[in-house]
Amino acid sequence: MHLPALCQTNYADNVVICKLFGILGASSPPEFIFDFTIYRKLNDWRSDWKCWVYSGDEYQQQVVEQKEVYYPRLFALVPRTLIPHVGEVDLAVYIPSHSKCHPVAVLECDGHEFHERTPEQASKDRRRIRELQYLGIPILPFTGTDIVRGSEELAQELLERIIEPALSRIVSDASGLRIQTVQR
Repeated sequence: MHLPALCQTNYADNVVICKLFGILGASSPPEFIFDFTIYRKLNDWRSDWKCWVYSGDEYQQQVVEQKEVYYPRLFALVPRTLIPHVGEVDLAVYIPSHSKCHPVAVLECDGHEFHERTPEQASKDRRRIRELQYLGIPILPFTGTDIVRGSEELAQELLERIIEPALSRIVSDASGLRIQTVQR
């Protein structure tokens, strides 16, 4: 997404931009661009679905802890959130009506400055990837360069390879076929 397209926003987009800036600050421009692009892609994808952005604390309080509230047709994006046994991830994508605690995907913006600089960091990153795989959570790692050069294409990849198949499984689940998810 180019900057002029990013600046053509409506009120809801402006709220999301402010929220993302509040969560991410100015520390990772590619992460900000990617999160906003994913928000727009999911929010515009289907007219009967909405996409909201939460901080980790907001998501815990407003979605996870609210037992009686039902969230049909909602994508929840939670930047920089903690996943048990994994640690902090750059972005978790949830479909709360399916599972409030188990994201349908995790996206990582792996900059060369922070990831795989040392053998210890590379080992830690690989451990996190394995743990997400054990939990059955798809992880999509991207570099900052990937994001800057093609955030729209990467968001489309998330939609086609992760979100659409997940929704198909959820529809099957609603039809009476139970889907087992790993909860730790």
